[in-house]
Order: sequence, then structure tokens, then C-alpha cells
Amino acid sequence: MRQNIWTLSSLAALVALGATLGSTASASDSFAEAVQEGKPIVDVRLRYETVDQTGFVNNADGVTLRTRLGYETASFKGLSFLLEFENTTSLGDDDFNSTTNGNTAFPVIADPDNTEVNRLQATYKSGDTKLIVGRQRIILDGARFVGNVGFRQNEQTFDAVQLVNSSIEGLKASYTYVWQVNRIFGRDHPMGEFTGDTHLINVAWDSFPFGKLTGYGYLIDTSEAPGLSTQTYGLRYDGSAKIDDNTKVTYHAEYATQSDYADNTASFDLSYYNIGAGFHHSGFSGKVAYEVLEGNNARGFVTPLATLHKFQGFADVFLATPASGIEDLAVVTSYTHKPESFVKAVKFALWYHNFEGETNGMDLGSEFDALINVKINDHVSAEVKFADYDGASFAADRQKIWVALGFKY
Repeated sequence: MRQNIWTLSSLAALVALGATLGSTASASDSFAEAVQEGKPIVDVRLRYETVDQTGFVNNADGVTLRTRLGYETASFKGLSFLLEFENTTSLGDDDFNSTTNGNTAFPVIADPDNTEVNRLQATYKSGDTKLIVGRQRIILDGARFVGNVGFRQNEQTFDAVQLVNSSIEGLKASYTYVWQVNRIFGRDHPMGEFTGDTHLINVAWDSFPFGKLTGYGYLIDTSEAPGLSTQTYGLRYDGSAKIDDNTKVTYHAEYATQSDYADNTASFDLSYYNIGAGFHHSGFSGKVAYEVLEGNNARGFVTPLATLHKFQGFADVFLATPASGIEDLAVVTSYTHKPESFVKAVKFALWYHNFEGETNGMDLGSEFDALINVKINDHVSAEVKFADYDGASFAADRQKIWVALGFKY
């Protein structure tokens, strides 16, 4: 409660600051113009999802509508404000387990009915420094450790203060203090929020020879789930080499180490590895990646604030890392076509994952994923996704299909 009061009081202070800046006649006109020249936020997504999972007599079928409405002012003397509401509503018979509706006879589709303030933030920018205070969307790097889980209808947001500086050429540094994580499960779920004193440090240097070097330290405190409280420190290198005007190769390597933090009663030291290489040629691309999250047979390396749906398969089998850890060998290929017709772009993509236990070599199954995304224009898009997980002897087989239509303005 004290944290929420602090958030509201901080925002109120910034609003008062904006009003003070606009106290004179001429400044008032400028502040009013900043409001008038702002932009509305409209983001609507209608989606059908179905899940066929071994062990359930019934398939899950859900149609959900997610609506975000808000407004962001233009900048006045470096200060701007953003307010956005979000509503997720199930349309139909709720033949799925939303994690809050009690329909446990069905597989999970984690899009519960929910209405909330999705973002409420004040931003101050001066030169190469930016300060953001309030409820905000945070995505660091590729969202492997910190992300907004944008695939789910109710995205993950952060009640936080974030400071970003890029005054040194080629160097971008950010520090974020988070006191509450608003998770995808919504306010009615017992684990819908994570509170605690979380510190996120991220420094990237994109003038490193042939690529970008990123260092990070994530000290995550989750009072509601102390077993997820961890401190993680790592380095990532991303590079590319141009072969000709239409062709380039890409490569990356990452290493991180993780140990207990805050109220976590366990004692452990685990590592994370990720290496890969790919190519891009005239709309075609391909990549091979090998990702390892270590385990010690009591627990595995965890990333509780990540956009987990992006990693280790769309079927979301490995939202929690097995105690044996996991090795994921992934192959992905895609093609993007930009026709001179009524659509702007069409993307086709295929993934294959092979999973094994890191400590014991156990077969954790395999997965095939597919995606078709159509960008109709700057505002309208459509998408079809498919996931087929074969669990071997580790977990239940499952197939998932999504069909979505989105509108943004």
C-alpha cells in the first residue's frame, strides 16, 4: 500500500510541476498546446485460441478481446504524460482455464478477464537523459530477462523509476528501480503482482568492433515468490557482417551467472549460455541457436520477469525451468514478402526445438512452431500461429492454434 501511495504521490508531484511550468499566460498556452498536440492510443486485438492437451477430456477454446485506450501528451519543457487503460474480455462460453475463472477441466489459456490502468507515467527528457516515473512498459534487450509479455492479452507492466542516459557516443546505460510488477494474470490472481525492491542495470556499447556488447545486472526481489528472488549478471555480444547488398550473416554469444538474492532461502550458483548464428538474404533468413539454462537437480536457472513466450517454444511448456536445467537446440527460418498490392508485408516463419535436461541428458521433448503474419497497413494486422509439442516421457503432448486480428492507432 505504501508503495502505491508513493507512486500516486510522485505522479501527482510531476503533474503539479507541469501545472507550475504553465502558470504564466504564455507558458500556459504552451502547456495547453502540449496537451492538444498529444496523441491518442488505441490498441485492439481480437483473438481465438484453442488448446488440445493430453490428459484433458476437453479442448480449450477461447475468444478474447483486448482493448487499450489512452492518451500521451506532447513534450513541454521536456515533460510529457501518458495514461492508458486496458480491458480483456472473454467472448463466448469460457471453455478454457483462464487461471482465475475456475474452469480447471480445460487446459490453460492465460487471458483472464481484467480491467486496469495499464500505464500511468510521466517522462522527463533533457538532452541525452530520460527519466520515466510510474507504471510503464519495460523491455530490455530481447526480453529474455525483462519484458512485457506482449503476446498475452494482459501485458506485463512495471511500477518503476527508470533513468536512461546516452550522452557518451555509442553507449546507452539504464538503471531501473521496480517496486511492483503487474503480471499477465491480473489483479484477481494470487500471483498477479510481484512486489519488492528490484534493481535492473543495463549498459550497451554498440561501437564495439563488429557489433554490440551488452552488460547487465538484474537483482530481482519477488516477495510473493521468494524462490524466484535472484541476482543475475551477464554479458551478451551481437554482431553481423555484410556479404553484399542483399546478404549478411549474424552471430551472438551470451553468458550469465545467477545466485540467490533477497529472501530466497536456497543457496545456488547457476549459469546461462546462449550462442547462435544466422543469415539474411533478400527476405529470407535462417538461424541456429543453442541455449542452456543450468540446473542443480533442486532448481533451474529462472527468468521470472522475461517474455517467456518468445523462448523455448510457443506451447509454453517451459515457463518454469526444470530442476535438471534445459538445453534447447533451435532452428528457425523465415521469409518476408512485401507485395505491391493491398497488403504491406507478409511473413512466414518456422521453428524447431529439441529439448534435453542439462544435468542428466533426459529427453524433454521437441516442438514445431509456425507463424503467418500479415501487415495489412500501418494500423491493421492479422496473424495465425501454431505450436505442436511432443513431450516424450517428460510432459503432456499439446497442440495450440491462435488466430488474431489487431488494430493500432
